[in-house]
Amino acid sequence: MATLKGKAPSGAQWIHEIKYDGCRIQLRIDGDDRRAYTRNGYNCISKFSRIAAAFDTRSGR
Repeated sequence: MATLKGKAPSGAQWIHEIKYDGCRIQLRIDGDDRRAYTRNGYNCISKFSRIAAAFDTRSGR
């Protein structure tokens, strides 16, 4: 579950987006492994595969 904090984490490894509506996910990248977790802990990478692919480190981005 999300926990209210006064300040978001900082550093190059964090990217933040404001949630307006829809699913809230946490994208986890570990080498070539991509997972997109819901707040209940379910991996729903199939729904977010295009977003996960945008963070492909092999693409030179």
